[in-house]
Amino acid sequence: MPLRDRPAERVSRQRIRVIPNGIDLRPYAERTIERPIRRIVTVANLRPEKAHEVLFQAARLVLRRCPDVEFVIAGDGPRRQELEAMTRGLGIESRVRFLGHCEQVAGLLAENDAFVLPSRSEAFPNSVLEAMASGLPIVASRVGGILELIEHQRTGVLVPPDDERALGYALLDLIQWTGHAATLGRAARRAVETRYSFDRMVAAYERLYGDELARHAVAVPATSEVIAS
Repeated sequence: MPLRDRPAERVSRQRIRVIPNGIDLRPYAERTIERPIRRIVTVANLRPEKAHEVLFQAARLVLRRCPDVEFVIAGDGPRRQELEAMTRGLGIESRVRFLGHCEQVAGLLAENDAFVLPSRSEAFPNSVLEAMASGLPIVASRVGGILELIEHQRTGVLVPPDDERALGYALLDLIQWTGHAATLGRAARRAVETRYSFDRMVAAYERLYGDELARHAVAVPATSEVIAS
């Protein structure tokens, strides 16, 4: 194989398998009722690549039309004081709540009505996976691993990064069309169940190890033999 067709680690592409992260669905309660969107949450470290300032500009647009909406910011980081000052400068500080670091993410998501992630770059964001497991309607940037998780207008809404108007109007659409928002949330939950469950991740690793052992002609003991030993 020509060098240009090999990854930097010199491993043949045919030997590479991608196994997405899995999530244990048990802590995430499935939504059974449609409810108005009044609390919008984001879960992310307070760092520049998470683009909270874009969210706050979008929030100001949303609040001009829907002044009773609240934005919940979960996460901590070096930008906290700067971002809190930004909300004051935009005149939206009374509608933005900073929670700091949050350990009980499943419980937090259950208390909110929609999820937003305006990042400029992402790998494979667990926060989006958790929001999907919670059945929340999601608006996120069209970047990185988010594209693997969210199918636009089926399991969420994708917007260009650094575009506060697109983000704001996407959120307003969810607020206005609660039926569509609920449909997106249900589809997101189904996608996690079928593609990103913890059990499916474990099974994928088991298949990978089994295939590699078989390729090297290593006998794989049956489960009963493993237990007996």
